[in-house]
Amino acid sequence: MTTVPDLSSLPPLHPEQMLTTEQLAAITGVSRQTYEGWRHRKNGGPKPTKLGPQIIRYRWADVCAWRDQHDDQSSAA
Repeated sequence: MTTVPDLSSLPPLHPEQMLTTEQLAAITGVSRQTYEGWRHRKNGGPKPTKLGPQIIRYRWADVCAWRDQHDDQSSAA
């Protein structure tokens, strides 16, 4: 089961804002390990952006799009 955070109460971030896994975890309340697991299994979570060999960031617009998509799927069920 995918844990999807409620982003509605968060302060607005610029859509192009790039966040580390730790920053994203702190903002959303979903653990860093959960985001890393999704990234390694490629079966959930927002789309990561690889900026270098060991540099992963999450674009805020991708996080919001993932959240919206999951909301749509939940509503359809």
